[in-house]
Amino acid sequence: MYLKLFINFISIHLANKSNKKYRFPVPIRFFSYGIFSLLFLIIYFLPFNVLFNNDDFTLCLHKRILGFECPGCGMTRAVYMFLHFNFNEAMKLNFAVLTLFSFFIAHGFYLVFNNKYFRKIRLFFLYLFTASLIIIYCLRIVDNYCLI
Repeated sequence: MYLKLFINFISIHLANKSNKKYRFPVPIRFFSYGIFSLLFLIIYFLPFNVLFNNDDFTLCLHKRILGFECPGCGMTRAVYMFLHFNFNEAMKLNFAVLTLFSFFIAHGFYLVFNNKYFRKIRLFFLYLFTASLIIIYCLRIVDNYCLI
């Protein structure tokens, strides 16, 4: 049901750019925000050794196939460190975590106040998060393939 609503939302915006009034219904928007909040709570209460074991096992297909980390590698550990107020370690693991939390807070304000100003701030942090992931990917490519 949610996938159908999402596909409908995307098709309306791609077909008709002038129809800017269509949005997801309020319960779906708050439900999605609640899901992300629940994920942050689960990450917060995970034991330290579950996330920070030193074995070579990874779920990242990008790292298994290409041999170096994708832009999202380290994000869960960075979120864990950020939630435990260890900001230096979080930024070392993945510096996109700062823009992720900024986007999450801006999105929360947008959901509560439904203001055009918060919409622009939310989009700014979304673009900043995307740009930071692209920068991380470029840095990891250079780090992996340059022999300097």
